[in-house]
Amino acid sequence: MKKNEEKLNILEYEYKTKNLFKKNNRNYGIDLVRILSMILIINHHIIFHGGPLFKTKIFSLEHKIFIFLNVISVSGVNTFGLISGCIGFHSYKFSNLFYLLFTTFLYSITISHLFKYFKPKLVEKYSQHIYTLFITDYWYFTAYFTMYFFFPLINEGITQIKKKKMTHFIINLFLIFSFLNEIRKYSKRFKSIDIFNLKNGFSYIWLLILYLFGGYLGKFKIDINKRRNTFYYSKYIFFIIIFGLIKTKFLLSEIAKTNVNYVNINYASPTYLGISISIILIFSNINISNKILVKLISFFSSLTYGIYLSHNHLFVRLYIIRKYFLWILKYKSINIVIIEIMCSFGLFLFCAFIDLIRLFIFRFLKIRKIFILLENKITIIADKVFSSNFP
Repeated sequence: MKKNEEKLNILEYEYKTKNLFKKNNRNYGIDLVRILSMILIINHHIIFHGGPLFKTKIFSLEHKIFIFLNVISVSGVNTFGLISGCIGFHSYKFSNLFYLLFTTFLYSITISHLFKYFKPKLVEKYSQHIYTLFITDYWYFTAYFTMYFFFPLINEGITQIKKKKMTHFIINLFLIFSFLNEIRKYSKRFKSIDIFNLKNGFSYIWLLILYLFGGYLGKFKIDINKRRNTFYYSKYIFFIIIFGLIKTKFLLSEIAKTNVNYVNINYASPTYLGISISIILIFSNINISNKILVKLISFFSSLTYGIYLSHNHLFVRLYIIRKYFLWILKYKSINIVIIEIMCSFGLFLFCAFIDLIRLFIFRFLKIRKIFILLENKITIIADKVFSSNFP
C-alpha cells in the first residue's frame, strides 16, 4: 500500500510540474520578477560601479541611502538564480544553453569591437573579450553554464522528493552555506578562509544552491490560483525592509571599523537571500490576467538577458556607467531614490531596444530553431552510440 501511495504521489508531482508552466497557465508574476530583478541589477551597477556609493561623504544621509539601495538592488542577482529553479526544475533543454552561449558571445565580441573601433587607445590591452566563458564580466553565465550539466539529476530529485524531506534539505543548505558562511566572516581566525569555496556567491556552487531554493519555492510555495490577503504581501514587504536595514547597519559598522568607504558584496549573505525570497513570494503568487499587461510583461521579460549582457559588458561599465552617472551626487536625500529608479529604468529601456534588434535578427535567421535541430541530431547520434555499447 505504501509503495502504491508513493507512486501516486510521484505521478501527481510530475503531472503538476509538467502542467504548471504551460503557455495557457504561465506564471506572469515570475516574468514580472525577472524584469524587476534586472532593474535592480542595473541599479546596483549604477550605484556600485558608477561610483555614487564611494563618492559620497561617509555616514552622511546620502551615503546611508546609497548603501540601503545597493543592498536591495544586489538581491536582484539572487532573485535571478531563484527564478531559474522556480521554472527550470520541470524541464531542461541543452539547446537553450547553447542559445544563451551564442547570445553571450555575440554581445561580448560586438560591444568589444565597437569600443575597439571608436576608442582604440582605451581598449587595446583587452584581448580576452572573445573568450566568453572565461571572462569575469559575465561570471553569472559562466556559473550557469557549469551548473546546467547537473540539471538532469537535480530536476529528477526535485520532481520526486516529498515536501518534508526537501524542507529539511533546504534548511540545512541555508544553515551551512548561508548562515554559517556569514558567521565565519566575524571570526578573526576564519574571516579570510573561504571554507565552502563560495567566492562570496560569485560561483556556480552558490548558483546551484539558489536553483535548489528556487525549485523548492516553485514546487511548494508558488500558487497563482490561491487567494492571498493583504497581510501576506505586507509581511514580505516588511521582511525586505527589515533585512535591508539590518544589512545596511552591518555594512556601516564595518566601514566605521576601517574608516574606508568600501562595501564587500557577498551574495550568500542571509539578508540578501531573505530579500530575494521575499521578492519571489510577493510577485510570483500574483495572478496577472490583463491581456495588455501580460503582453508587456512577456515582451520585456524575453529581453532581460540581453539587457544584462549589454549594460554589464566591461567596456560599458568602465567607459559609460563609471563616467556618466556621478551627476546623481548633486541630488539630496529622497530625491536620490527617485533619480536612481529613473536612471535604472531608462537604462533598462535603452538596452531593451538594443536587444529587440538582436531578437529580430535571431528570429529572421531562425537561430533558436537551428540549436533545437542541432540538439535533436546530437541526441539521436548519442542514443545510437550508447545503446550499441551499453546493452
